[in-house]
Amino acid sequence: VGAMLTPFNRFDEFHGPLENFLVNRPQMAREIGVSAWKDVGIDIHGSLFFGNKFYVNYDVYAINGLGAGTRLRASRQYLDNNDAKSLGFRLSGVLADRWEAGFSYQRGAWDGAGDYDLTMTGVHFLGKVGELSLFAEYSRALSENPAPTGRGKASGYFVQASYIINRKFRPTIQYGTLDYLDNGALLGRTPTDFDTKALALGMNFYLTQMIVFKAEYDFIGEGARKTKVANDLFALQAAVRF
Repeated sequence: VGAMLTPFNRFDEFHGPLENFLVNRPQMAREIGVSAWKDVGIDIHGSLFFGNKFYVNYDVYAINGLGAGTRLRASRQYLDNNDAKSLGFRLSGVLADRWEAGFSYQRGAWDGAGDYDLTMTGVHFLGKVGELSLFAEYSRALSENPAPTGRGKASGYFVQASYIINRKFRPTIQYGTLDYLDNGALLGRTPTDFDTKALALGMNFYLTQMIVFKAEYDFIGEGARKTKVANDLFALQAAVRF
């Protein structure tokens, strides 16, 4: 009960600089999963065990939900803007503590009057084979708007592979997309248009388990709605846990 990291998909639980193997966060996770998404409410969570190797993690929650920001990422709030609550759940099946697949769902009103709903769905996958770590997510959001404005739609995914070498070096590759088109509402949101895809290549050096130095290059492309621009990105990061 209280402030929590919203249990939607799984990236938010790995968004910290030591848990995230890249410098940047996937565009889909930033704009649809709105990482790092903290909210206020009630979450019932736990695990159900089926034998020695398989169990199911569950979260069922009621929170304030996203509000009337200019876009989804700008809609995080602690003081609710309406009387409606957002309801959601996440189910994840885990096999042999190496493989995980799950589904997330959330729905609630986003406007001040509580008349228009935002519906979000997501799926995630985590896997580990030896020193190889795999991670993938997909998210989709539908935002109701007043007539004559149509629904805002957002979807995207990322897939990632990472390999740890001698506990010191970790090359990582990630490919992701984001397609987010909301023509805007009469209630405060502004028109939003993302149509991007990105290939990220990263290398980490772990001085210790608590100190990491990162380098990353992102090849960023545009979809059919966008004109190609020179917006590739090079990033460096040093992170210390204390």
